[in-house]
Amino acid sequence: MALWSRLFKSSQARDCETALRLLRPSFKDAMFYDIIEQKVSALIKENPEAVQKKMLLEGQSAQVTVLHAISNIAFQECRSGLNHVYRGVLSMDGQSHRQVFAKATSKLLELGAIDQDGAASAASDLAIAIKEAG
Repeated sequence: MALWSRLFKSSQARDCETALRLLRPSFKDAMFYDIIEQKVSALIKENPEAVQKKMLLEGQSAQVTVLHAISNIAFQECRSGLNHVYRGVLSMDGQSHRQVFAKATSKLLELGAIDQDGAASAASDLAIAIKEAG
């Protein structure tokens, strides 16, 4: 079944891949966006059923689904400790990941997918995660 779903992608997975490509210009200033983009693309390809469920059950657009994935991956990169100069201080790579996270969160706020409180909470959670990692 996995081979079959990889050969014949759901329309939701195709829509997410398209949304990912269309979002690229929005992140042109972020140095490591291409790495995050590759991870999101792999996530879509490896889990098309999860993408389909998320979009159908939660009623999210492809763009919102992809932006959530981008922000989650950027968050994980920042909190991993691998992108720190020392505890609580991000390296240039980490700062780029934080920039991608902030841009994705801003876009989600702009689209109405999250509210101002959600965006502030996400930023606060990231600041705490950065402070604790490294």
